[in-house]
Amino acid sequence: MNETALELNLINALGRLQHLVLDKEFVSNRDSISPELVPEQHFAFTIGQYHFVVHASFFCAVFIETPIAAVPNSPEVLVGLSNIRGALTPVYQLHTSVSSRQPMKQIIFSVGKAEQSVGLLIDALPVSMSLCAQEKMKNETQTDAPILMSLAKNVCFTDGKVWYVLNGETLGSQLFGIASQNKKQNQMVAEKLVSGVSGSV
Repeated sequence: MNETALELNLINALGRLQHLVLDKEFVSNRDSISPELVPEQHFAFTIGQYHFVVHASFFCAVFIETPIAAVPNSPEVLVGLSNIRGALTPVYQLHTSVSSRQPMKQIIFSVGKAEQSVGLLIDALPVSMSLCAQEKMKNETQTDAPILMSLAKNVCFTDGKVWYVLNGETLGSQLFGIASQNKKQNQMVAEKLVSGVSGSV
């Protein structure tokens, strides 16, 4: 081995050693920091004018232009079913609920694995974002879209924006509940229309 190669190996070894020292310092400092101030990774995305985050500990993935099969007589919030990693996954949209147009390109933000997974149409690719527990507070934000209040477990105020924190563990059941409620409302409207028509005859 020539002198240049030895020098490069030595530089690389020192570099690895330096990273190990920095990592140890970070871990020891992390232990001394209050848990509320420790930053945690989240995935951030937008739907219309609203901003959302999901904790990175949940299994999340993104799929672009993946086929979605419509479900007959389904509520508006349920777009349909998509084959994601071999599992039929319900895909929902909140654009109608927040008075926003769906983007031309379909981007599915998937949360969960296999039969537990759920898809949500979002406006653009998600980004990584650090938040600490101190930035989160109870969801007392007033909004013109009540559906957001039922979905978000709490909110964050950072970068001059309100971020709705979604619970990746319960997101599927929450969206299913919203879809079921919408279906009941649609049935009630249809029944009123039918009874109105039959009463006028």
